[in-house]
Amino acid sequence: MEDSLEDDVRRTVEGMGYEFVGMELVRRSSLLRVYVDVAGGVTLKDCELVSKALSRMLDERYEDLFADRYYLEVSSPGLDRPLFRREDYERFLGREVRVKRRGPAGRQQVLSGVLRSVDDEGVLLETEGGPLRVLWRDLIRANLAGGTS
Repeated sequence: MEDSLEDDVRRTVEGMGYEFVGMELVRRSSLLRVYVDVAGGVTLKDCELVSKALSRMLDERYEDLFADRYYLEVSSPGLDRPLFRREDYERFLGREVRVKRRGPAGRQQVLSGVLRSVDDEGVLLETEGGPLRVLWRDLIRANLAGGTS
């Protein structure tokens, strides 16, 4: 169901002329967070327009997804833009990123470094300690690091 939800959200957002950056569904709090972008930057009015369109679509097609009610957040990706797809990583090669990954013994680690390469296996970061490979299967979350270059 989440794949079809993401497809419907993407179609709605892109049909309005915005870039669909990604989304996060937090079931325990019935929260759907959607990130959108547009050339020149996203305004509050843009977020309102997208939110209204998404609300209509969600109410029509996904009334059973949430137990009672849901919360919808529509925002720009911001300076700490989340990276969702391989294309996002490729787009921001050379930029500083923060990555959360599963490390040894299942413990989570947060790493910072410059994104140097992307391939089918994962990403390569240049960290203060040297190059570090992060495999896709271990990657939990990644964001640009506050707009630094």
